[in-house]
Amino acid sequence: MDYAITLNRYQQTVTHKNFMLGFLCVSLALNILQVMERLSVTEKVIVLPPNITKDIWIKGNTVSESYLEEWSLYLTNLLLNVSAKTIGYQAELALRHVSPDFSGKIQQKFNKDAAALQKNNATTTFFPKEIRVVEKTMTVFVTGTFATYVGKEKISAHEQTYQLNFVFNKGRFLQLINFTLMNKVERELEEDDLSEQAVDKEEQTPTKEITP
Repeated sequence: MDYAITLNRYQQTVTHKNFMLGFLCVSLALNILQVMERLSVTEKVIVLPPNITKDIWIKGNTVSESYLEEWSLYLTNLLLNVSAKTIGYQAELALRHVSPDFSGKIQQKFNKDAAALQKNNATTTFFPKEIRVVEKTMTVFVTGTFATYVGKEKISAHEQTYQLNFVFNKGRFLQLINFTLMNKVERELEEDDLSEQAVDKEEQTPTKEITP
């Protein structure tokens, strides 16, 4: 009788130990899987413009209108507000955000502008006053006053519109693929064409005034 009771208790103890051992093995396996999953996940870093003044959002390869605005204003500042002393550094900053396929053209622009600025000891400024974004095609039109100074004397000032086109590379950073000075007719035709392609019976994105 005592032997039977002892044997039964022993079997219960062994069963309990086996159950606990199995439970620990499963827990260990789950922990290992979680660690491996975390190690295999690549952290996503999204590049933002230096000075953000509006709320932005990013979803997959789609970005908000405000995100395109912020980058456009930042890049037009680097490309157009230049002097003989600053253009080299500004070119270096701007090229970090330019698609490799377009970087050659931007570099040519900087080289040409640098030669003219240094020859005449000139400075150019651009003050944006209007910006229009076609969000679905990542196209931005920036209109403002472009002025040229020689020394402290302003020698010209007129309104100009620039078209910027972007791609969102791998869901991480925006890259400039086009920067074009447009005349009024070109701008109107381009905007109409892009609106027809991108909006598809939706309301066109309203023009926004930029306050200093």
